[in-house]
Amino acid sequence: MNGAPGIVIEHGGRLQSTGILTITAPLDNQGTVLVDNALRLNGPIAQISGAPGNITLTGGTWIQHANSFLDFLNTSINALGAGADVTVGSGNFRFPPITGLVINAGTLRLIEAQDLQLRSQFNNTGTLSLAAGTQLTVGAFTQSSTGVTEFQVAGPNVNQIGHLIGTAAATLAGKARISVVGGFLPSVGQNFTLMSFTSHSGTFTTVQGLQIGQTTILEPVYTSTTFSLNSLVSAADLGVETINIPASGIAGQNFSFGYTVRNTAAVATTATTWLDTVYLSKSGTLDGSAIILTQVTHNGALGVNATYTSNVTVPLVGALPGNYRLIVVADSHGLVADANRTNNTLASTGAFALTVPTLTAGTPFTGTIQSGQDLYYRVDLPAGATPTFTFTSAVAGEAEVYESLGDVPTKSTFDNSAFLPGTTVQRISGATTSAATYYILLHGRENAGAGQSFTLLASGAGFGVVSSSTPGGANIGKVTTTLTGSQFSPTTTFTLVPSSGPSLAAQTVAFQNNQSASATFDLTGLSAGTYSIIAADGAASGTLPNAFVVTNGGMVGTLRYDISAPGLIRPPFVGTAATITYKNIGNTDLNAPLFILTAENARLRLADQTSFVGGTYTMASGRPVAAFELLGVSGGAAGILSPGEVASINVVFEPIDATAHNTSIFEVNVANNNATPMKFDRVNTEFRPAGVANDAWDRVFNNFKAGAGSTVGSYKAMLVDNA
Repeated sequence: MNGAPGIVIEHGGRLQSTGILTITAPLDNQGTVLVDNALRLNGPIAQISGAPGNITLTGGTWIQHANSFLDFLNTSINALGAGADVTVGSGNFRFPPITGLVINAGTLRLIEAQDLQLRSQFNNTGTLSLAAGTQLTVGAFTQSSTGVTEFQVAGPNVNQIGHLIGTAAATLAGKARISVVGGFLPSVGQNFTLMSFTSHSGTFTTVQGLQIGQTTILEPVYTSTTFSLNSLVSAADLGVETINIPASGIAGQNFSFGYTVRNTAAVATTATTWLDTVYLSKSGTLDGSAIILTQVTHNGALGVNATYTSNVTVPLVGALPGNYRLIVVADSHGLVADANRTNNTLASTGAFALTVPTLTAGTPFTGTIQSGQDLYYRVDLPAGATPTFTFTSAVAGEAEVYESLGDVPTKSTFDNSAFLPGTTVQRISGATTSAATYYILLHGRENAGAGQSFTLLASGAGFGVVSSSTPGGANIGKVTTTLTGSQFSPTTTFTLVPSSGPSLAAQTVAFQNNQSASATFDLTGLSAGTYSIIAADGAASGTLPNAFVVTNGGMVGTLRYDISAPGLIRPPFVGTAATITYKNIGNTDLNAPLFILTAENARLRLADQTSFVGGTYTMASGRPVAAFELLGVSGGAAGILSPGEVASINVVFEPIDATAHNTSIFEVNVANNNATPMKFDRVNTEFRPAGVANDAWDRVFNNFKAGAGSTVGSYKAMLVDNA
């Protein structure tokens, strides 16, 4: 390489010298130079800047291993820049250029029993790392608030400790970082001297590494001439020795296993209680795919070379079928002073076969579930059918139902779920797919008690209708119901069919998705009686028998509403709300009401809004009053309250004047006169968002007025269309 035009070591690249090598070409080290024998760099180095006496190594990684030699021709480095990373191995002056170092703004590491002596003062604003058995001798030592000095402790003797000797005064700040390495177990009462100096001012702002797990085992001690550590406790060493597992296990059913932990240290544990965590893992590696099976509490100190064996029986968690190993982590919360935590984790040598109980599609399965119990099932369903899962319980609110396609659901991760506390039948339908495997989780609720029976039916449903939200209505007007089923489409029709007599097709159908649609029937003059609901789409049809009752006469859709608010509130008023509750107490549909909420001394927002809305406040008797408009939508068809339908609106508020004993007053009314003019222009300026130019906003606002019309009736119609 002599005489070459130049050598560039790119980022991530490495130049390694395993023999004796001299390079006279220019060198640009953007990666790593690693020396295992001898390397002389006699040419220009891009990372060296400055004049003699003030030379900085600005960057690059430079590693000089034990018994090797690295030299820059006629160069004495005075400072390491922030981008420089230098590692010095054993042997005095085996990296001669740094013997004049006085400033470290980068990283300087001493490894392999190095004893490095620098000529004068040393200022550390970067990271200085002293491996166990190394020693750095300087004159005056100064560390700034950004500096970090790392000390390794591998034993009680000075040649087992990273040690810094200052032959003059020291000024301390920044961080000291302690690492107990090599499996060393400190004993109570031991002292480890890390620094010596003639005097010092200041202390390290932070000393890290004084704890093992959650136990503080070391304390920093400053004297006038030393910085050292006292050992507060004797560290134990827990190790998982054996794990015994069965050959197989069934998700949701009891699973028995055992494991043994030994304290290999020469001292007993000081902690008397800790937790071991047990995981399932397909790979045998404790990573993000591992699943917690259980946690086991150990009680009692563990003596020298003593063991404990935990034999455990717990329900096996839900997981995809396959072969799994157990991983045990002793003292997983770090409550034991344990200097060697590498042996706290062990994977079982063998694996067990995990299976999930299989359901037969179309065949009811009967079982029993207890409060808090989790049961898992799988079922294979054919292509072209809508997966439907029906859970029928002995008591209402017996269990929660969760379903996932191709994976085992949890209570937080699932595709679909159902829990209706007041009913004994819960049903889930999924999207139609190709042939696939579905997994179901049943989670027992309080009503299951010590055990209640259930029936679970998994089927690949074809086209059909399974439920109606409205049980019926009067033959004096229109009634809307939300229908659920499977394989609905925008062309699906719905018809009321009596046991005898004329049928009635839905006047309008609002398709929502392949499992839900809203149908409106004009019942005016229809014969009273019980009707079935027939869904049809092309050649496909399905019947929901005797699902809808038509009555003679009755009351047209009628609104009942009220407003409630807490009688006493205190700062900070988080989530404080006034609630408008409303119901259609009639026997026909009711158009969604437009509420006018008048608020005195209150800012308002809806529950899903993050900030309070603006309002035009006027002063009445010295108090701010504003009116807000709210459309009373429901969970069914947009803009309609079906007979018997109940809904509510929570309006979060906070007082404008929060003086003690002050009040906020709310009044709610309904805008019933559809001919009342709407005066939008008076809120034009107030509604303009910040940063939007007047001319641009005027165009937007005029478009809004064109859609909203000029009356309460037209405004309500626009809101319904967009509900």
